Amino acid sequence: TPAYLKGGSISWDGFYCMATAGQMIVGGTRVTFCLILNWHDRDGSEATVVPAYKQAVADVLSQIRQQVLKTKG
Repeated sequence: TPAYLKGGSISWDGFYCMATAGQMIVGGTRVTFCLILNWHDRDGSEATVVPAYKQAVADVLSQIRQQVLKTKG
């Protein structure tokens, strides 16, 4: 599945934001996405939250791919 994405993050005074946006082509269908996560220090450290965010993004995109292929069936 061809895909591209651009991600970014910012941390400021105990507040964090991560964003990932892009597009993938699943069986000829373009899927555009933007996934954003905001959190504070009290919600977890970057060392804990960032790997979980990356895994969640991978899981969501994989599920979307599977659903698009199933729908095209």
